[in-house]
Amino acid sequence: MMSSLIAIPKRKWGWKCDEHYPIGSPDSVSALKFRMEQSGLTQKGLVPLVGSRSKISEVLSGKRDLSLRMIRALHSHLGIPANVFISNARPYDLGSISGTGDGPERRV
Repeated sequence: MMSSLIAIPKRKWGWKCDEHYPIGSPDSVSALKFRMEQSGLTQKGLVPLVGSRSKISEVLSGKRDLSLRMIRALHSHLGIPANVFISNARPYDLGSISGTGDGPERRV
């Protein structure tokens, strides 16, 4: 239905909607919530894919980033493109993992 609504002005006025009104990629939380709504999934239904209900709650509230394992599971089981989750990830503070004393020392 939406494509037919967009096609009407395109044919009538001869302009492309995507040039005048570009639509960006959704953020990962919005994409996940949308797929949950489409599929009738609850947070409890995501437990096998993401982990505990508390992890799911933290992800959906933006307090926790998705791990690679979570991204793979959501992509494989829900069909959400992995790049939606990866391209919207917050950049990591490299100072906290480089052993500068700003955070816990980790080997990369």
